[in-house]
Amino acid sequence: MDSKEFNNVAEMLVYFDISKPTLYKRLSANGFKTSKRQFTVDELRLVKENQVKHNLTRTSVELEKLKAEIDELTKVNTKLTAKNEELSGQVADLLEQNKNESADFKKLLDQAQQLQLDLQQQLKAKDQLLIETSTPKGFWARLWGVRSRG
Repeated sequence: MDSKEFNNVAEMLVYFDISKPTLYKRLSANGFKTSKRQFTVDELRLVKENQVKHNLTRTSVELEKLKAEIDELTKVNTKLTAKNEELSGQVADLLEQNKNESADFKKLLDQAQQLQLDLQQQLKAKDQLLIETSTPKGFWARLWGVRSRG
């Protein structure tokens, strides 16, 4: 017959490479008494594969969760990429606007400097005229409109 007999629980623990509570849980889950010491090949497989089935189920659940997270992150990434492109366009527009405003500002500054120079030249000419007209002339210069020498 294809079966295996264990003398005690310690042998079973070594054979299955599990802890005592886990052994009892597996035996109970498969409908075996915890005092059972003789198992057929199929029964051994049931007790041994219980962990594999549990791990596969846990792994499958974790895999589904990870897939859901990946899908969510992909959606977020897509949204962020679109927002990034939108903001990049806005930044480019603002840079162009800044460039244009800077050029306009330079023109206005040049005009202001030119107006200030013109105003200075006009003031200088008026000052010169005022100096010339305020210089007292002698009697004969006033009479004949000639400046006095001296």
